[in-house]
Amino acid sequence: MTNKEKEQNLNSIELELKDLIDNYGICNEFVKYLNKIHSLGSKAGNLFEDIQDYIIFTKKAEFIYNFAKDVEGANIQKLEDAIIATNKPEFIYSFALQIKGANIEKLEDALIATNNSFEHVLHIYCFAVHIEGANIQKLEDAIIAANNPEYIYRFACKIKGANIEKLEDAIIATKDAEYIYNFAKDVKGANVQKLEDAFIATIEKPIYICYFALYVKGANIEKLEDAIIATKFADNIYKFANNVEGVNVQKLEDAIIATKNAEYIYKFARDIKGANIQKLEDAVIASTDYSEYIYKFARDIKGANIQKLEDAVIATKDSDHIFWFACDVKGANKDKLKSISEKIQKEREEKKKANINIDDLISSLDE
Repeated sequence: MTNKEKEQNLNSIELELKDLIDNYGICNEFVKYLNKIHSLGSKAGNLFEDIQDYIIFTKKAEFIYNFAKDVEGANIQKLEDAIIATNKPEFIYSFALQIKGANIEKLEDALIATNNSFEHVLHIYCFAVHIEGANIQKLEDAIIAANNPEYIYRFACKIKGANIEKLEDAIIATKDAEYIYNFAKDVKGANVQKLEDAFIATIEKPIYICYFALYVKGANIEKLEDAIIATKFADNIYKFANNVEGVNVQKLEDAIIATKNAEYIYKFARDIKGANIQKLEDAVIASTDYSEYIYKFARDIKGANIQKLEDAVIATKDSDHIFWFACDVKGANKDKLKSISEKIQKEREEKKKANINIDDLISSLDE
């Protein structure tokens, strides 16, 4: 074979390999070809370098990374520069993790510089977790700069040598109540009092006040109690009283009454040890939309004043709950209540019938 024929043959192989790259990427067959070409050394001319340059020319991060990982004799420094130029956090991180001889510091700086939203932050965190020799302080600053509460929290939890105080200030600055709570709960050495103050100031979901009181060791229950009262959400005030130890029942009782929510006033009386039944009874009677809970209060609450609640349920003129009161409440005046329920029901039906007759009369006049 002449030199010209050899050159034509190599050119033909190069074109076939480029076609293979374009259609299939860095597949196993391609790697076998390249490894064989590399083994030929000078006999293959510049074919190996040309194909490597073509891989870089594609600017496809996956191709560049796989070439560096799988092909014998790959120019790691050249491919490293190429992977950095793609600005792809996933492959910059993977290059540092998998490629022997990679320049960790250079790749670390490149990853930080990508500044590519969520993917950027995720791989900075992964770099700190998995890459031996990573600069934790530099990566920590990058995580903080990204202002992502989830990964500030994760960094503090997972990374050995992390500056907890610095990350604590960063999580507070995000004003994300959920992750401020998680930080206080899970991060060893966290300043619970500082986080608690920040948490109360930024709270959007009142249920997290209950969680903070329940699950954060060293939480100030009195301060959190004031915070839950300030929300004026009856369900969360009740949950706080029902689940958190060492609460001021009287204070929470006054707060639940102030909401005028009959359902949770009733539940407070039913479930909270030390509750003032008489006071809550008066509150449930005074609340709006209350016939159901007057009935339930009489039925379920030990020490309830049945006579007072019976008078109250009659005053609602709700025939159904008056009837149920008669059937289910021990000590109720059954005959009286059933009679009143039937009378109200009858009056309602007569009124309905009268309205229908009036409508018919109006319709006939229109005709």
